[in-house]
Amino acid sequence: MQILVLPRALAKVEVVVASSGSGDNGIDSLTRCCPDELAKILFLHEDCLVGLEHSHLEPNLFGGCVRGKIEEFKNGRPRVVDVLALSWLSRPHSSTPSAAFIQTMANNHCPKDTRKKRSAQLIEQQKESFVSSVGVRVPHAIAIFACSGRGQAWYDEPTVEAQLVCDAYVADHERQRSPAIFGMFCGGEWGPLPVGHRDVSDDSSDFEDPEIEDGREDAAVHVEVARYEPGAAGANATQSASASSASGSGSHKTPAGNCAAQEARRSLGFSGLQGFTTIIGLLN
Repeated sequence: MQILVLPRALAKVEVVVASSGSGDNGIDSLTRCCPDELAKILFLHEDCLVGLEHSHLEPNLFGGCVRGKIEEFKNGRPRVVDVLALSWLSRPHSSTPSAAFIQTMANNHCPKDTRKKRSAQLIEQQKESFVSSVGVRVPHAIAIFACSGRGQAWYDEPTVEAQLVCDAYVADHERQRSPAIFGMFCGGEWGPLPVGHRDVSDDSSDFEDPEIEDGREDAAVHVEVARYEPGAAGANATQSASASSASGSGSHKTPAGNCAAQEARRSLGFSGLQGFTTIIGLLN
């Protein structure tokens, strides 16, 4: 069990009970982000996967598939729900930018002796890009969704990725605060799709074979940043960026859709269900 406390100004929580019989069961509405939501994190029970396995979702949606129970506690009573959605909100009067920096680590083809090193590099690259984009060293929260196969059996030692994230953000002695870190091992993860993504309905045994070369990039990134400009028309100036490459190249656009980089062509530009990946979301 994890206990996470976030102010209402930062996040909004919604739940859906698919057995409630309401039209699309409410799940479709939770797979779309509203204008004031920089990102949406989904905890989805595996029984609700039908119709979503092959969906191309908005790029700022990420999360994981839950095999156990998801429960809502209200008025002292538990209730089993099918979907829990946590929306990260933009804050128009914040002194620092509101941001969601989501990275998919798809480095499942690394030889065994380089797996930990490559994961450390991707986490450090994400941190450097976050600081550059947002101007903040430590985010308010970090959400991690890792494939259940990326544990001790893959790295030959336990808690590798969790420790790498802690080393990158919590062990920063210059920080004024520690981020809230939460997440889980999943039976399927949602996040930005890398170039060369292979559908999870394919032979999943290939995901663990480092000899397979299918052209898939080993990282994909999506960024949403909202800055408050007092007195400006439309005080929230939101920028989004998507990239799919180890080098972190990507496109930046304003709401009007102006592109600032040719590398945009390399990005798939949407989120989807994956296998043998780890999704890390930095939320500020």
